[in-house]
Amino acid sequence: MSSVKVARTTFDGRSARVVMDVAGDRVEISLEANRRFRRPVAFGDVWLPLAIFPAMRLGVPVELADPVSSKRLEGVLEAQRVLAAWDDTLTPQAVRAPVTRRAPLRRRPPIQLMTGGVDSSFTLLEHPETVDLLYMHDVLHEPPAVRERVDQQLDSMARALRRRVTKVDSDIRRVLDPYAEWGSQTHGAALVAAASLVAEGRRTLYVAGSHHYSDLEPWGSHPVLDHLYSSGTLRVVHSGAHATRPEKVRAVARDAVLTAHLRVCWRSTDALNCGRCEKCLRTMVALELAGALGTATTFDVPLSLDALRTIEIANESERVFVLENIRAARSAGRDDIAEALAVAVGASP
Repeated sequence: MSSVKVARTTFDGRSARVVMDVAGDRVEISLEANRRFRRPVAFGDVWLPLAIFPAMRLGVPVELADPVSSKRLEGVLEAQRVLAAWDDTLTPQAVRAPVTRRAPLRRRPPIQLMTGGVDSSFTLLEHPETVDLLYMHDVLHEPPAVRERVDQQLDSMARALRRRVTKVDSDIRRVLDPYAEWGSQTHGAALVAAASLVAEGRRTLYVAGSHHYSDLEPWGSHPVLDHLYSSGTLRVVHSGAHATRPEKVRAVARDAVLTAHLRVCWRSTDALNCGRCEKCLRTMVALELAGALGTATTFDVPLSLDALRTIEIANESERVFVLENIRAARSAGRDDIAEALAVAVGASP
């Protein structure tokens, strides 16, 4: 019978590698950290959130050689139901795997996914007890020049905040992108997989939310979905959905270190922020309204009304963020910004 078969993990103290046989197509994927870490209790917990996507797309079960925790096994079965409710081309599948009997490791302080963006910076302010920060380098898509700048920025921020940052190189999108969409479906599972590998104990993982409760839509990280990726050693918590993007920016702007290290852009090939894409412009507007754009030194392109009028709004999610900024601009008495953004909304499909 055809299936998604996940072989036993190869582990050397810094990296974990595995072969997934996706209905006869062998795909090798890996996660490699910038430091040594303790062997996880259950390697199956690392790979299971990834394996469900090709399985749901192809309509075949998942088989894992490594053990999983009962908590993750139960949660992933429900996560599949959520994903299938959002996309009727996906169908929940059975998972066959040994269940670990190993006792949980000692409890450790919380860990948080950190990109340097608005959402993750706000989440760190919300949870100052967080000690360890985690960043996942996408080696398949991240330009080398940007990777170098990101590493420098993360190290500088971690030193200033007295936190430890773990960076994980990942090529796991090899087994995700052919079967599901990164933004709306898989990115949350990918980040949880990396955290499951390097957690080194029983921990809470804070995942920074993208959308306000009033504007929720199917997304790879979501209040309904994230907690279902919890395991026997990792409690996954979606954080920040109570705040709009302008509210998050105002909070971050009061912290000089986070403001000086803001990085939101995913389109730039040589800089932290291009200053021209929708995500950069939405952040620059919110910083301007908070009176902090001048101190956000990672944005070196001036904000212009012409750029706001011609923002390319690609989807409903981006439209929601523009509308949030329009409301914030009107509340701040910046009708010039509100009117420029309204032109962009009117021109969007």
